[in-house]
Amino acid sequence: MRSIAFLIYGTGGFAYGNVNYEINNSVSSPLGIIPFDAGRFNGLETGYAYGGGVELALPTESFLNFLRANAVTLKVEYLHYNLGIRGIIISGVGPVFGPGGPLAFGVASASRFQTEGNLVRGGINYKFGTY
Repeated sequence: MRSIAFLIYGTGGFAYGNVNYEINNSVSSPLGIIPFDAGRFNGLETGYAYGGGVELALPTESFLNFLRANAVTLKVEYLHYNLGIRGIIISGVGPVFGPGGPLAFGVASASRFQTEGNLVRGGINYKFGTY
């Protein structure tokens, strides 16, 4: 009787990444496109990641085991990351709301961005050594 060896695992921890948020609002007019507000953030955000996967040892006679070695595994993994929520102040930049414009004073708004995502990875591993 042939046995199947597999590993089920979970993972989690610290996550970080450089994010670039940018918002530009404009309006079309007979004079062309007129910008009226903009905001941006570019920097490092931190958060968390968690997930899990399964890894299966391939038998030496499997057609997927092209090396015919007893140290080849197949794996699939899922990972979710969350780098948090950032609010950005959007200020007037156009001729109507911008500096010197008739509505320039006190014009501001905010926008919120959330950075999160999911990854699914698959792979074939060859384990070096005597095991």
